[in-house]
Amino acid sequence: MVDLRLTQRELALITEALDSHIYWQLSDEHYRSDGYVHEPGSDDADNAEQIVDTEALIRRVQSTLQSLTSGETS
Repeated sequence: MVDLRLTQRELALITEALDSHIYWQLSDEHYRSDGYVHEPGSDDADNAEQIVDTEALIRRVQSTLQSLTSGETS
């Protein structure tokens, strides 16, 4: 494990970058539609697995970001 301090903006940027990586690098064009990647995302099994792993990482980062922002006061 590595401890890393990031701002909320940096966490949001990471989720955007990971999503873009899935769309433009890992997925096959015929699975892309209006900014979304339909399952399985790629005919290449390794890329499809990386898509699943990256989506899981996005959910973890988004969960962390949500917990930070829900603790803010308006």
